[in-house]
Amino acid sequence: MPASDKQLQANRRNARRSTGPRTERGKKASRLNALKHGVFAHHTLVDDGEGREDQDEFQALLSQLRRDRDPQGILEEMLVEQIAVASWRLRRVLRAEVGEIRTAQDSLSSAAQDRTAADLRRTVRSLCPDPDHQHYSRHESLPSTSAGLRFLLQVLQGVILSVEEHNLLTPEAQGQLVAAFGGDPAGLAHRCRLLAPPPDPFLGPEFAEPLPPARREELLALLRSEQARLEQRLPTVQEREALALSAERAHLSLPSAAAAHNILGYERAIQSQLNRALTQLDRLQRQRQGR
Repeated sequence: MPASDKQLQANRRNARRSTGPRTERGKKASRLNALKHGVFAHHTLVDDGEGREDQDEFQALLSQLRRDRDPQGILEEMLVEQIAVASWRLRRVLRAEVGEIRTAQDSLSSAAQDRTAADLRRTVRSLCPDPDHQHYSRHESLPSTSAGLRFLLQVLQGVILSVEEHNLLTPEAQGQLVAAFGGDPAGLAHRCRLLAPPPDPFLGPEFAEPLPPARREELLALLRSEQARLEQRLPTVQEREALALSAERAHLSLPSAAAAHNILGYERAIQSQLNRALTQLDRLQRQRQGR
């Protein structure tokens, strides 16, 4: 039975008083009303987890396409939704490309730090005496890396503090110098040994005579001169390492070949779907308009 005029007027008044859904659950359901017959759009978005996508943003895209293409009937509506879905998925292609680049560059920074630490650990382990205890191996790359320079500076600082405290070059300090700087006759360790000969090995350390004040100051001046030289070298080495890392990052400004192959293949498939939907919609609308 058709509604009376009074009923229609009452329905209109009730509709004007309606405030829509009040609960969060109701609002969430209401946002999906526009997609109630969207067999493609309804399952498009990632709606959970870290990669959750914005339902309102997608709905705005779909609404703009509906206003632009003015679909009439279910077939045109479905094609507009296909266009919206394909456009949304193409945006994912760009995000995937950016994600691949960021992942590679973040991994590069982490790998560079790990590589530096591992190289230094191997270097320090290699600084051990030969079996005859007369020659020490010296890792030549120590002064060429910032981590190696910091290690050498740490050794020097420890030896300087030891000389200041004991007024002599202890066998332990001499061993550290030889291990870190090598036993070359023209090297730092040998020059320090000439200024501060080691105590008689048959006597205990308590019988070791302190250095004369002038010799002590000459030894400290030699150590501090080497310390200043290494400190001056450190910024240059750090800058070179930063430039090398920057060059590696620039190389990773594109995805890897495997990632690019996957991304481009996905993009081509989505672009084909988009073009097909646009072509079908244009043909339907021209037929409907008698053109």
